[in-house]
Amino acid sequence: MNIQLLTNSSPRDFVTKSTTAVATVTGSLRDGCSLLRPRFEIAQAAVPSNINYVYIPDFGRYYYARINNIRTGLWELECEVDPLMSWATQLRACKGIVHRSEDSYNVMLDDGSFRAYADPEIRRVNFPAGFSTWEYLLVVAGGANSTS
Repeated sequence: MNIQLLTNSSPRDFVTKSTTAVATVTGSLRDGCSLLRPRFEIAQAAVPSNINYVYIPDFGRYYYARINNIRTGLWELECEVDPLMSWATQLRACKGIVHRSEDSYNVMLDDGSFRAYADPEIRRVNFPAGFSTWEYLLVVAGGANSTS
């Protein structure tokens, strides 16, 4: 099975990764593994040491990779699927409602992601005519320097 060895310089939470192709090797799938965490044996004199990412065309998936030396000329490639890069096209085609984003959010919708501090300003104002009932409604808009 062909395995494209890559280096990845992007964070794990990026959908599209910045990768550089290093080499393509042939490996055999080891027994007792899954498509989400496959392991391969690669019989080769040396494997580049800067590999941290692979693409396996037969599976159509990208994987984070770690290389282990079994013995001289035999290497094990441990992989863990990268779902964001593997299914990036399908993810980008999804439609959704975004309640909060890094650049734009409504502080009036409390979703627990930010802290709001109340700094009340309390003033006592005497009304010259007083009040004759116990039902009051006081509405205040603006402030000392406000135009409203």
